Amino acid sequence: MPRLARSLGFLAALTAVYASLGAGCSGGAASPDVGVFEVRAESLVAADSALRYRASVGYPQVVGEGPGITAANRALADSARAMVALYRPPGPLPAELLELNPDFEAFVEGGFETDLVRDSLYSGLLAAYAFTGGAHGNQDFRPLNVDLRTGRTLTLPSFFRADAAWRDTLAANSTRRLVASLGPDVLFDGAVPADDPAVFRVFTLAPDSLVLHFPPYAVAPYVAGPQRVAVAWSSLRPLLDPAGPARYFVTDRPSR
Repeated sequence: MPRLARSLGFLAALTAVYASLGAGCSGGAASPDVGVFEVRAESLVAADSALRYRASVGYPQVVGEGPGITAANRALADSARAMVALYRPPGPLPAELLELNPDFEAFVEGGFETDLVRDSLYSGLLAAYAFTGGAHGNQDFRPLNVDLRTGRTLTLPSFFRADAAWRDTLAANSTRRLVASLGPDVLFDGAVPADDPAVFRVFTLAPDSLVLHFPPYAVAPYVAGPQRVAVAWSSLRPLLDPAGPARYFVTDRPSR
């Protein structure tokens, strides 16, 4: 029970950090000229007593019909399935581990926040706390960005021109913001690296900004906690590809 209480405490803190992302978004902060969709919550729950493992991860499903929404919902559910599978022990726990800790249990618990549901786009964040042993667990973030017309997952490069140095821009912007909030000596190597594609793996879409999420250990030590940086679409305009999904944020919105 103490470990469960600690894990729920971490999860509550994680939810509080990111609560602002989903506030008011289930209906979308959209004007009448954009598509608005309803989102319902589903849960993936698993337990395996032989492996000393349990999981409970909530994920979004967009209410609607059509092959695009069906495929998008499948992709959103697959993100939760992948998270549950990642932390499942590959086999029975070693006897020496159970001797040291007879009450050991691996787990992952999480849910989602919605940033945007409009213009045939869904954007949100899957956030969880997982424990598989060691001094403490860790937080895991997964981006949930899909095109509701095609069902395809949106990638960050698809928002930018092929010849644009957008990684350099995002790295410089993130470094400046995080140094201001965390201090000059907290980031690994003193800066967010532009040459590591994984560092911008987790992003969500807000009406006025691209939001970058950095889980613990991504750019700073665990004790620094998760970080996020919002970069205004207007500041990225010269780098954006008007033929890609960025068109929903920097030009007149196309029809659904």
